[in-house]
Amino acid sequence: MKIQSGKTFIIVALVISVVMPFSVFAAPSAGIKPSSIFYFLDIAAERVGLFFTFNSEKKVRKALEYADERLAEVEAVAGDNNTEAVKTAITNYESSIALATEKSKNIGEKEKAEALLTTISDSTSRHQEVLADVLAKVPDEAKEAITKAIEASRKGQEEALQKIAELKGEVEQLKQEVAELKSKDEKRAKVIEELSKRKPQITPTPASIPVQPPTSKTPEIAPNPKQETTSQAQTKTDKPQVTLPANQIQDNSVSVTPPPPSPMPSSITPTPPVNQTVMLEIASINVVPDLYSATIEWQTNIPANSKIFISGGVTKVYNSESGISTRHLVHVTGLSSGTNYLFEVEAIVNDQVVKKQDSFTTKSGELTTSVEFATSVDKTSIPLISWSFARLAISYTEDGKFKPVIIGISSTDGFTGEGRIFSSANNESCPDGVYCNACVTSTTCNVLIDYHPKSIGNQTLTVTAKGVVKTVDIKVVEYVKIDPAIRDVFSSSSIFEINSTEEKSIGSFKFSQADESIKFEGYDYKYESDIQKKGFLRIIQAGEGYQLRVTPKTNTYALAPGIHSVKITEIKVVGMSSGSYRFITGLPITFTFEIQDIPNPEIIPIKTTNTHNVVNETSWPPLDPGAIGSFNVKYVTNRCIKIESYNVRIENETKNSFSGGIGGGTCVVGGTGMSSDTDSNGITKIPFNLIVNNLLMDGVTNRSWNYRATNLPISVGKVKFYIENLKIKDNTTGIIKDVLNPPVFELEIVIPYY
Repeated sequence: MKIQSGKTFIIVALVISVVMPFSVFAAPSAGIKPSSIFYFLDIAAERVGLFFTFNSEKKVRKALEYADERLAEVEAVAGDNNTEAVKTAITNYESSIALATEKSKNIGEKEKAEALLTTISDSTSRHQEVLADVLAKVPDEAKEAITKAIEASRKGQEEALQKIAELKGEVEQLKQEVAELKSKDEKRAKVIEELSKRKPQITPTPASIPVQPPTSKTPEIAPNPKQETTSQAQTKTDKPQVTLPANQIQDNSVSVTPPPPSPMPSSITPTPPVNQTVMLEIASINVVPDLYSATIEWQTNIPANSKIFISGGVTKVYNSESGISTRHLVHVTGLSSGTNYLFEVEAIVNDQVVKKQDSFTTKSGELTTSVEFATSVDKTSIPLISWSFARLAISYTEDGKFKPVIIGISSTDGFTGEGRIFSSANNESCPDGVYCNACVTSTTCNVLIDYHPKSIGNQTLTVTAKGVVKTVDIKVVEYVKIDPAIRDVFSSSSIFEINSTEEKSIGSFKFSQADESIKFEGYDYKYESDIQKKGFLRIIQAGEGYQLRVTPKTNTYALAPGIHSVKITEIKVVGMSSGSYRFITGLPITFTFEIQDIPNPEIIPIKTTNTHNVVNETSWPPLDPGAIGSFNVKYVTNRCIKIESYNVRIENETKNSFSGGIGGGTCVVGGTGMSSDTDSNGITKIPFNLIVNNLLMDGVTNRSWNYRATNLPISVGKVKFYIENLKIKDNTTGIIKDVLNPPVFELEIVIPYY
């Protein structure tokens, strides 16, 4: 049964690899995840497919497709917290990359090998970007596997690039040899063409040569200049030479005179001219760089295939988008801003290969600088002292958004510094001695760098970031110590109501400019005062100066009425640059204020006498006269006041008695019974009344009488009421004062005539 099961597995795997090749290799999708129980079938099918792929080029491309699929699987399980699944996919990815790199070495044809290696380089470059993103998502246990995969991918890319360079070197050597042979052939063809245009000298036959009788002188043979030139040319070009036959020269005693030129024999045919080849040239290279891309255009003098090689942080190859043409164009993407790139344009026509090199720099973002703080107030000059500095706020943006960047700063007096802006999401650490700032994504962000001067004079600070340069001028001057002094002292001579809880200013002052910016804490001062209470005074910053503020009453103290003084005897400030205490000159300074007592309330009578006729009583005694009088109170203005306490005494208390008291209204705000608001003159708006009930008077009894309407009532008695110990409260301050003129009310009782 085990043998049969193994055969079944092999047959299934073969069927999957043969019948479904396109579904397996069509696209770099995750497919079955490594965590699936069927994952081994997917891997087994791919291995069988590779085993039966005998063409090296196809095997390489299949291996790259499988590597893409493994990366898609890694991305799919990166967030699943499944370390083993990630490691499994990574192991299979490394195997695919290793196989593709190894099998690419078996490609014999140079052009195919170069194209395939370029594909490997591009794929591994893309893989590294994907793996870098995955590294931030996987569990810590899987990070080591991802890191090894990145190294394996980088190694595959480097091997591919090195092999491309080797192939390009071999191709270039072969093309150079072909060019040299072609050059020799062209030179040889030109010589043949030149010789074919000339008419060669033909040696005459013996019959035509006249024989002179012998003489005693040695015979001379006149040279033929044309024949000599021709001979030299023929010898130089290694072509057949036209010479006189040996049997036509008799001896040295014979004088030979050449015959006139004769027509070219029909047996010599001139060599036809060789067709001239137009030499390929590259011209008019134009680069339009952007932040992360560039458009490159160039021209060739004849239609040609052309491509461009980019290097400088990335290695990419782009074929001209124009195909075979004289005008060529490529759009290069995936670049970094502010970066210099080298490129080589290559044009090919038949066996002609022409190259031209150049470079370009991508656009940089916007670099802004400003002096955030300086030892001097005007921020344009600073003194030369150890604690002196100027703080620069520097930001770098691309398309209006901040980008991680390294910022360098240097000055003409030898100062150097470095700053870094990076994303807070990356959790980067700041190196020692470097100014850093971690920023939130897509917001403007700056880094603060402190410049410490080294020499006196006008210094220029040069700030650089990704190729962008900004300068800031700072004047460094000689240090002169200047202590801050008190100026612009103002005493307001404020007046407070007694027991007021309202805090008010009693005066202010400012500091003069010092040799450095200073900071004053409100507790770093000393004072003298007739007031022994602690905490009644404080100094706060107000605008460009400082205020002294007093509170007359708190839960722990109440200042007594009268005129008080405060003398400031010492103020300490801190130099913001030096960090040292600095003492203020120009002291002491004195401020005065008054705690004003509230006057006693005053009674303003409205009605103090009244008559009560018992005819209105239904049964008596006792009598119920009701309200027998009214009055107002004059006290503090615009306040709510209340009758806090009082006594009402009736005249001849041993014989007379009553019940009742003072009644009144209620304040609009914060009032209770027997209270009233006061107007701007301090007079109550609602009067107070004295109410008397259950009155029993000596001599006033219930007797029978005959009522006669025409007769006037007869008085039977009078009685007085005295309001004593009357106290009025100011609800705002809580102050209670005695009334110094309490009112007296008189009541007369009358009965009908009888």
